Amino acid sequence: LPSGDAPSGGELPELAEFFFPDNLQHDPERLRGKKLSPEGAREALGAALEGLEGLKDFDAVSLEGLLRPMSEELGLKTGEFFGLLRVATTDRTVAPPLFQTMEVLGRDRCLGRLRAALAQLG
Repeated sequence: LPSGDAPSGGELPELAEFFFPDNLQHDPERLRGKKLSPEGAREALGAALEGLEGLKDFDAVSLEGLLRPMSEELGLKTGEFFGLLRVATTDRTVAPPLFQTMEVLGRDRCLGRLRAALAQLG
């Protein structure tokens, strides 16, 4: 949404619907975005999944503290890496802030969605 534009009551359910499904069907092309290869996307998701499984606190600050440096370690721009994670966790290219969204979704739902996205990448 453009800055300052609040969703109307009719738009809100559509904007928030990704919070509720247990399973998402990911489009592999959308997961990878424009620049990631299938191998690069699998490597990045695998690294994120491994790091998140060992994360003690699953809050926005801890998530950012883990994932921001991980993008550099993987040799990815944060936009590429965070875009991959956003699509894997929400099945959307545009969503509320990533780390806060992941915190609200919770550890189990996020990890399940990341595993499903990794499987759907083949």
